[in-house]
Amino acid sequence: MVSWGGLLAAINNRRFAEASHDSSAKVFGRPVREGSRESRFMNVWSRTIAVLVGSGLFVMGTLGTLGVIWES
Repeated sequence: MVSWGGLLAAINNRRFAEASHDSSAKVFGRPVREGSRESRFMNVWSRTIAVLVGSGLFVMGTLGTLGVIWES
């Protein structure tokens, strides 16, 4: 079945940035200041990873649904 979760992750990538801020505050015990370099980096990094991994999941799920088999 096509991985619709991957497509959803790629589209809703802003939620990954918010989750990154929340988990950082919980793990390290301090909130990340909005507008700081750390905050901007976390936003860009987590959104980029969400788009790349989500797109990859969608493509691999689509290929699996179509019966494309990867053999070496």
